[in-house]
Amino acid sequence: MLSSSQQKEDLMSVLIIGNIAVGDPANLAAYKEVAPISMKAYGIKMVAQAAPTTMLEGEYPGPITVVLEADSEETALAWYNSDEYKQAIAARSDDSKFTISIVPRV
Repeated sequence: MLSSSQQKEDLMSVLIIGNIAVGDPANLAAYKEVAPISMKAYGIKMVAQAAPTTMLEGEYPGPITVVLEADSEETALAWYNSDEYKQAIAARSDDSKFTISIVPRV
C-alpha cells in the first residue's frame, strides 16, 4: 500500500516535452489535427509552443518544441500509449523526428 505522500506524489502534474523536426509539412498538418483530439480525451493541456526554439546549450533534433501538461505521469503514459494518440503518430510522416519526454513538476 502506498503512503499518503507517495499517493500525493503520484498525482502531481507532469510536463510532457516534445521536440519535432518536420519531414513532410503536409503530414505534420494532419498530425496537428488529430493530436489535440487525443490530448483532450486525457485532459492534456498545451502550455507552450515555440518554433523556432531558442537553444542555449546542446541540440534538439528539430526547431519546434512543445510543452504539455498532464495531471500525473500515469495519465501522460495512458495518453501516449492510447489508440487516439497512435492515430496521430500514424498521421505524421516517417521522415519527421520526434523526441518526447515526461518531466515531473517540482
